[in-house]
Amino acid sequence: MSDSDLWNCPSNLEFQCPQKWEKLATTGDENVRFCGACQKTVHLCKTAEEFVAQGNQGHCVAIPPESRPFIVSVGILGQPSPESVRKLEREQDVAREWWNKTLAQQPGFEPEKMARIAEIMKETEPRLLDRQTDAALKDQWESYAKFMESAALLEKKMMDERKKGKKK
Repeated sequence: MSDSDLWNCPSNLEFQCPQKWEKLATTGDENVRFCGACQKTVHLCKTAEEFVAQGNQGHCVAIPPESRPFIVSVGILGQPSPESVRKLEREQDVAREWWNKTLAQQPGFEPEKMARIAEIMKETEPRLLDRQTDAALKDQWESYAKFMESAALLEKKMMDERKKGKKK
């Protein structure tokens, strides 16, 4: 397992825990490791339910890399292959499912992080709608986006004309 995020670390750390799951000292349990920085055990949580339960008990917890919240807001630049797009969409679906399950349980730890993740889920929802709804809704969404772009350009043009009028 590589690059898992660690959560619910002691409050004496003034920043996000810099430790990585794979760098922590192993214990007799493959799902528990020891952190030398905070002197606590860290529990690897393979499900959202386990994550919330362990976190609510005050344990430091690690999540699998495929559940990291930033994945839902990742985009692909350029002209990606259809396979690349489908792979990213599957990864986003996995992460989105994890965090929707987590947030539905109303975890009692890391409230600031949980609030930010809830925002990310809301901000990225149009992407999910765009690929899961029928072609008509997709066309409506694209038409709306074009309309908003045109409105912004028109507003800029009007502002420029006002500025020119004031200079005369």
